[in-house]
Amino acid sequence: MLVGHQAFTAVAPNKEKCCEIAQSWAEPRHLPVMWQYEGTQCVVFDHIFGMQRGNATIGRAGPSPPPPKPLSPDDLYDLYYASCLNGWTMGNIAISPSDVSAFYHSLFAKKIINATSVESMMNWHNMSGGWGASMRYGMGLLQFPNMQRDATGRPTNATYVIGHPGIDWGSSMLTVGWYPNLNLSLALATNSDGALNFTTGVYAGHGGGQGVQALTCRVVDAVVHFALPNHPPLSCPGYYDGIATTAITD
Repeated sequence: MLVGHQAFTAVAPNKEKCCEIAQSWAEPRHLPVMWQYEGTQCVVFDHIFGMQRGNATIGRAGPSPPPPKPLSPDDLYDLYYASCLNGWTMGNIAISPSDVSAFYHSLFAKKIINATSVESMMNWHNMSGGWGASMRYGMGLLQFPNMQRDATGRPTNATYVIGHPGIDWGSSMLTVGWYPNLNLSLALATNSDGALNFTTGVYAGHGGGQGVQALTCRVVDAVVHFALPNHPPLSCPGYYDGIATTAITD
């Protein structure tokens, strides 16, 4: 079953009629939508946040995608100069989030290098230019104060993290590192940092691509609650309750 914003509901005798209803709602609005039929209930969704178990029939309606067009040289772009393979720390790594989390925990437990070397890695310097001009960088580590607010509106340092995020075409691991105030490590990886398919409107309505950040907040909130059971919930967007709950539970 779908979890999302219900744009329109109606009673329908069968799934075919539900599809017609969804199509008639979507066409004049020029919107791709999803529909769901169960019993006699027909629901049209203009935004989808996630899914949960159920027996409903699900389909798509709305305008047809544009016809394919021949590929031309102007459609091609050389990613070499946009890749982190040619600068910074010079590259990517193929690794699972669980291995990254274990690495950071072992690093700060002084099991990989000694305490003096770990302290040297945290000899912070302000970066002087580029997109990271205000960032504090050590030896392979970045400092993220990340003073988030809790649900009461008060700032909390529970989410302070030391690590080194990374992002390139097709994947990212932006929430990663050791949380000293929680004494744990966390790594969250994604294979998309932007809107997909018919969820474009959801992402665009939240600043563009912020669904991942909203979901991340919910995961970090669960981690904070695990380490500090009496800590107030973090202040996370409520728009993604369905997908966030699913991600944490599963």
